[in-house]
Amino acid sequence: LSKIKNLAAIKNSLTFPLDQKAPIHAYHITKSHIVVPREYIPLEEWGDLDFEIEDRTLDRFPSVDVYSPTTLRDTVQHLAYSSLLEKGNGVLSLSCGKGKTVVSLKAWAQTKVPLLVVVHTKELMNQWVERILEHTSLKEDQVGMYQGKVEDWEQPVCVAMIQTLALR
Repeated sequence: LSKIKNLAAIKNSLTFPLDQKAPIHAYHITKSHIVVPREYIPLEEWGDLDFEIEDRTLDRFPSVDVYSPTTLRDTVQHLAYSSLLEKGNGVLSLSCGKGKTVVSLKAWAQTKVPLLVVVHTKELMNQWVERILEHTSLKEDQVGMYQGKVEDWEQPVCVAMIQTLALR
């Protein structure tokens, strides 16, 4: 139990020193389960655990009418894109400037499911909205935002501030 709690605790480096206890706990304990975020324990490590994992990942979503006309520029982007689509989910980790946003949007457009982008600054929120409009067929009124008093979830994509999500 303590191992899972430690794994699922996130240090909020935006407002707290890294050497303090983690103020955000990304787990929930019920009578019979410990609920942790998807991908927190990679699928390939499930067999090494001394307890059973019950995967309750949702697999049905409304279809989103979106297309990405963007052409991926290099082998790194093509490999990342293919891997995301093949696995169906995961964490995309590329160096700065390698195209995480572009690859993510291209893969998302292929899946045609609603998207939630979580950011921690207004600058990143604006950047994501700009890239969504640049790299997909969506128009500005099809991009929802969740920040402060603005709660527009009913769009194909929503860009949300983590601070607002944490308060609700």
